[in-house]
Amino acid sequence: MKKILLFFLVSSVVSFANDEIVSELKGLNSEYESLVKEEEARFQKERELSEAAKAQNIKLEELKASIEEKLATAPEERKNKFFKDTFDGLVNDYSVYLKNIEGKIAENLEIVSTLRGIRNKDVIDWVTEKLKLDQYKDKQVKHLSLGNIARLGIAKAIIHKPKILILDEPTNGLDPFGVIEVRELLKELANNLGTTVLISSHKLEEISKVATRIVIIHEGRLIREVESKELDLYLEKKLWIRGSNNKAIKAVLSNNGYQVNFKSDLENKSCYLELIDTKSVESSEEIATLLVNAGYPPKMLTVEKEDLENYFLRILNNCNRGAYNENE
Repeated sequence: MKKILLFFLVSSVVSFANDEIVSELKGLNSEYESLVKEEEARFQKERELSEAAKAQNIKLEELKASIEEKLATAPEERKNKFFKDTFDGLVNDYSVYLKNIEGKIAENLEIVSTLRGIRNKDVIDWVTEKLKLDQYKDKQVKHLSLGNIARLGIAKAIIHKPKILILDEPTNGLDPFGVIEVRELLKELANNLGTTVLISSHKLEEISKVATRIVIIHEGRLIREVESKELDLYLEKKLWIRGSNNKAIKAVLSNNGYQVNFKSDLENKSCYLELIDTKSVESSEEIATLLVNAGYPPKMLTVEKEDLENYFLRILNNCNRGAYNENE
């Protein structure tokens, strides 16, 4: 009797354990089926979106072809109006959208790359690395510093590696290291990618370090265009001299055919001699020897070259006075 009872108890326990396992297996199977359905639904949605995107691209290509066909025979005035109305609107709407976006840098660049038709997402890594933004990729745009916002703007402008790039004050808000990085990046774009970069800036010293051609426009009119490598030929140079007896030094130089002017430095309460003719500037060592031999050794003798900013102001002043000279 004891054996029968014991067998009954063991069978009951085994049966109860089997029921639990079966129940758990049914639950897992139900969860699995639910996950499969969710995955199938997601896949179907992605396929529909992909097909819709393809259809949209076809429509855009057809629209582009239609616009190009009509523009080919349109009068120039209508072409200009079309481009102004179209692209002004695009830029304005696009800027407002990106300005208000709550997303991160990476999301901003993904949007831009999509709008530019870029499918290779590696370009985002390239541009963030070039602009030193990789450490901020997951940071919201609204929390960026002014300098990093400037970097992001440049990143969006070059993400599609354009043939022509127009930048307005590209280094505004950047620290000295950032200015150097942007300068080197623009040189790389021009030298390695063949990009023509047009920069509008009031930082003329910085322009002189990066530009290969400098253009001065005043009141909508081109008044000067010069190659950077030839700029030195147009910059004024002065020879400044100061000694213990400036009056005697002036007499010695004048007697030897040099054109000398007195200049006063009221702030430092001192006087200098200024020589601006080419002969003087190119003969500074000869002048120093001449004064030493005459018994009036100079305490200061230095050549000062006009910078791009002062050259710009001189050209503008001459233009406003009607004394514009193409050979200046």
